[in-house]
Amino acid sequence: MPVHRHSITSFSTVRRKSLASSKASRSIQFSPFNALPVELQDEIFSYSLPPLPHFDINEGPLLLSRVCHSWRWLVYNNPKLWATFEIELPADESTPLAKGSTAIYSMQKWLKLSRQYPLSVSLIHIPSGRLPDYRSAELLAALIHEAHRWRHVRFVMPSSNMTALYYLSSDRFPLLESCTLQSTGFRSATQSFDVSLPHVPWHQLTSLDLQSEVRHLPSLDKCLDILSQAERLVRCTINSDCTFDPFSIPAHSITMRCLGTLHLILQGDQDMTNAGVVDRPEAAFIHFLNSLSLPRLHTLRLDWLVRQNETRNWTAEHPRFLSFLRGVAGGVRSVRLAYLPLTERQLLESLHELRNVTDLELKFSMNDVEQDPISDRFLAALTWPSKINQPSASAPLLSALRYFNLQCNGKRLTEAALLAFLESRRKIGPGCQDAAGRRYLKAFRLFSMQQAYGDVEKHVQSWNGDDMAVVLDSLVIR
Repeated sequence: MPVHRHSITSFSTVRRKSLASSKASRSIQFSPFNALPVELQDEIFSYSLPPLPHFDINEGPLLLSRVCHSWRWLVYNNPKLWATFEIELPADESTPLAKGSTAIYSMQKWLKLSRQYPLSVSLIHIPSGRLPDYRSAELLAALIHEAHRWRHVRFVMPSSNMTALYYLSSDRFPLLESCTLQSTGFRSATQSFDVSLPHVPWHQLTSLDLQSEVRHLPSLDKCLDILSQAERLVRCTINSDCTFDPFSIPAHSITMRCLGTLHLILQGDQDMTNAGVVDRPEAAFIHFLNSLSLPRLHTLRLDWLVRQNETRNWTAEHPRFLSFLRGVAGGVRSVRLAYLPLTERQLLESLHELRNVTDLELKFSMNDVEQDPISDRFLAALTWPSKINQPSASAPLLSALRYFNLQCNGKRLTEAALLAFLESRRKIGPGCQDAAGRRYLKAFRLFSMQQAYGDVEKHVQSWNGDDMAVVLDSLVIR
């Protein structure tokens, strides 16, 4: 969760005299830090804190306050230091922090010390049992009284504990800029929780992360409705039921002029045998993508977690998927494609559109040999041709690639193809590219079901010395 830094308000003359008097009365030994203006001292304190301090005497403002009397005075009179915190409730209720009353007391103390400064708060509660656990609901209820100060909030808890958010009107969030709502725990919610809260001021948000339990997922058309109201979004993560109401398809695309990072997690549990074309998850997904115009997109992450039968319906929608990729390819530099039902050819066609990508993550099922698109032919398309054997050959796919994370079964991948790919991408000489414009690979990781590639392993140490980090991991089931 981002934490917004604000310039500190100038100290009053009264405070300056009070601090000087406090120092003199205690005969504090002179140090360069004490000679700095108090505004600068406070700013140094702010930047020395962790992004989200906990209620712990050994970190954050509580630690600074234990150094000396003058520091304690400074810390307790700087509301900015107390306006950012994280509460992580342990699953084990026997610990002191796990007791709701203890956490509430500490939180109320920090809220009081933060005065009217805008709040950046993270509340994490992941129950381990199946019985309802309402500790986070109690904390949220206490925190809601300060909703007018919320700037960056992150609530990771059972959906049944978030219901208090339903009763807040939009004028209660005048400062809200980023919001994370993630449902956790077992399916213990007593009522459905709609993450698309009607009173959230979507138009104010620059960062949004909505992740619901499977049975409470919003549809793609509902997600599109939220995005249509959130024109200031810079980062967005949403998990959604991969369905789209055909009557909700917009007549014109929705332009997200500020959106730079989009992470979609598509889920669903449906039998597609008798579904109509417009009801298929592939069609719903493509309808959603092509309803968006993303001129500033630089990071795209697509996770396909839809459970369906053996029949694949991607082929009919693939041309429209390529059209979407073509539309965002100019600015996209980082891509993650996880478990999309792509064939080898379709994957290569997709990567052909993403010509400027420097950071790529591909994840496919590790137990599916037949449908695994990662093969020798795939890697050959990403391998730089030999200058000696093919001096006039064109550049491979993703010639600008610097980071590559790959998960697959690996049975269709031979050592020779893997070795040729890595050798062609290793650093030769100084700089990040050679005289021919070949950019070298800085990091490569392969996670597969195949045991370590012996011939490739012999070169790993040499590659690491050439500034190319190579990791080969395997999962072997005995």
